[in-house]
Amino acid sequence: MFLLAAAPAAVPQGAVRAGDPLAVGATQLRSLADQARGRFCYDLAAEALTRAGRWVPPQESGSFDAILAAVERERAADERKLAALAPATRDAAESARQRARAELATQVSEIERKAKAAAIARALALEKSVQLSAPVAGADPLAELTSWLERCERALGAVPELAAMSARAREAAEERALAPVRPDIVRAGVDPKSFRVLRGARFTIATDRTDDAFLSQAQPQLDAMVERVKSFLGARAKPLTRPILGIAFADRDAYKKFADATGRRELGSFAGFCDSADGRFYLGSHDGWELDMHVLLHEAAHATLHDSMGLGSGAGPTTWLVEGAAEYFETFQIGDKEYGNPRLLGDLYNLAVGVSLAHKITLERLVTSVQYGEVFGKEVDQIYLASWGVFWFLADAQSGKYRERLLTLLDRAASRKYTSRTFVEVMGVADFQALNKEWEKFIEDQWFEQRRKKKAASAPAVEK
Repeated sequence: MFLLAAAPAAVPQGAVRAGDPLAVGATQLRSLADQARGRFCYDLAAEALTRAGRWVPPQESGSFDAILAAVERERAADERKLAALAPATRDAAESARQRARAELATQVSEIERKAKAAAIARALALEKSVQLSAPVAGADPLAELTSWLERCERALGAVPELAAMSARAREAAEERALAPVRPDIVRAGVDPKSFRVLRGARFTIATDRTDDAFLSQAQPQLDAMVERVKSFLGARAKPLTRPILGIAFADRDAYKKFADATGRRELGSFAGFCDSADGRFYLGSHDGWELDMHVLLHEAAHATLHDSMGLGSGAGPTTWLVEGAAEYFETFQIGDKEYGNPRLLGDLYNLAVGVSLAHKITLERLVTSVQYGEVFGKEVDQIYLASWGVFWFLADAQSGKYRERLLTLLDRAASRKYTSRTFVEVMGVADFQALNKEWEKFIEDQWFEQRRKKKAASAPAVEK
């Protein structure tokens, strides 16, 4: 015996795309979820809807939230009705529900089995097209295969056949990514086989370094940094069409040999740079890896912004914006661990007081100067420190009050439509003095918050 309940709300069916077995399976799961709700198997309905949400592209998964909330309301209401029934009636209803659940669970398993087999078949077909085709304008079989495998992993979890294909796809992507620079490496008299490849979800780095500890630390930090940029830019971020590519040399002499042979720019006083022409970045610092981590993240942040929205190097009035963005994205925190440049998080007071007061650098002067030499002369560290502070303020102050306008500034810089007046126009600044005070207060507040956290972390535990 079943309880009487209102007819379940209609489940959005979405578009079933030809050749997309996960989309087909998601539609079947949605239909089965309706059946489960009609037979009071709310836990199974929620499970089917949750799984279907993982099977469709991310932009479609949000439609399941309201349905899942409705399922929970229906479950709670019927559980209350069930509890009010006589014991014998309640037992009969529960037995009928368990039989229905077993029947429907079998159907869920069958849908999953068929979807998994179809997903493998599609991946094999895509892999074959990669082997037979060369990339052409508007079509990239390798990118399509990689995207499909990523979606399958999110939807189906670990599937051995798909995992093996993912490994092969990563190797092919690595070969493609390194192909443009391989001739340069050979021309510089360096054996390509002496280079190790550091490969993450979104980047490929060739290096003649052999420090396993550094390589293992760098990979998750680089991936997290790339995802941070993508999340910050939101819809403005273009999909990555290739891994972000960098070459890291063991020392400056090794890079100089490479630069002389290939016509690349000299490092000068810098430890690395991102080439605005192709979005690749190069490192050649003479310091140890521990000191180079923030340089690696900084240049990789430039490359990510270049690939995501075409943002090149900072020149003229965009210097503070471009360098501030790279500093902001290179320095971040996951849980209790800080990544990137610890000097930044430890030098807030110098920024708030030393830069603003001792150097008499106001926010207005910072964001409207044509060249940084006008502001700091040769004090390079102050350039990066101040740029980071302003970008951080515009990104995070007052729960992101200025973030949308900051994104517009990045758009203008990427489209080469940024002048010395752009900041005033986009920000709608009527009073730089008020904005400068707001900036200084934000930085000082952050400095005091950092001190509070450090004091709390070092305080001895209090016995209760």
